[in-house]
Amino acid sequence: MTALFTGGSGLLGQHVRHLRCNWLYPEQREFDILNLREMQDWVQYVTKRWGVEKPHTIIHAAAMKTSYMVDESPMRAMRVNIVGTTHVVELAEQLGAKLIYISTDYVFDGERGDYLETDPVSPQTKYAWSKLGGECAARMYDRSLIIRTSFGPTPFPYERAYADQHTSKLPVTEFAARLVRIVEEGQEVYGVLHVGDHAGRTMWEYAKGVSPHLDVEPVSRLSSNPPAPKDVTLDSSRYESIFRPKIDKGRRDYDHRKPGWDLQPEAPSSDRGGSSGE
Repeated sequence: MTALFTGGSGLLGQHVRHLRCNWLYPEQREFDILNLREMQDWVQYVTKRWGVEKPHTIIHAAAMKTSYMVDESPMRAMRVNIVGTTHVVELAEQLGAKLIYISTDYVFDGERGDYLETDPVSPQTKYAWSKLGGECAARMYDRSLIIRTSFGPTPFPYERAYADQHTSKLPVTEFAARLVRIVEEGQEVYGVLHVGDHAGRTMWEYAKGVSPHLDVEPVSRLSSNPPAPKDVTLDSSRYESIFRPKIDKGRRDYDHRKPGWDLQPEAPSSDRGGSSGE
């Protein structure tokens, strides 16, 4: 099975590449998601020149991925996160490939938490609206799977964390392992899938869990402007019902504390093709 990963040099892409180095990870300079023809030409080139089969799955992770970047350049975010996603959907349809679109827990307003895939969405930021726009494009293609999630680097890269915001955030190592399983064992899984820590905890508890040796200061979500959402925990029952037999094994196989896995956090990227993650 050949999979193509957009955003391959971003945080998630780096960790997925460790697990599946034989997948395709095009760079932005040769695979700009704002240029459909360029993407088509690249796929044609590698299949003919390298002799690889056409991708069976496209994982779309390239995006402008932080709220402050989107707030500073909302029109660019619209092009990258919405128009660019539309082009990737078109490419998947032309190739007959399954599309996996990496979305965010922030499509919910955070008032209730424990959100199901069928719960109404209500984005509260331009970033979240742009990701929901990408979801709309993905939903126009029947062979698509939208994954809502939240993940981050290890160790925790910040000095402060919200003590009153609840999250299902996963270490990127854990989410990368789950994503590989979804690609390889969930070929007939479509629609929307929530993937997160089923326990749910505050962001500060998450930070201390992945970095117990760091002195992370607990702060209130109300200290940010606008305030961070109160509870964006995800109900991952659908994921667990499909992949549960593999979860515990995956945690053993891809323990984020193993030597060599603590990749340093990178600077945020707005790359349109090869260097952006979630």
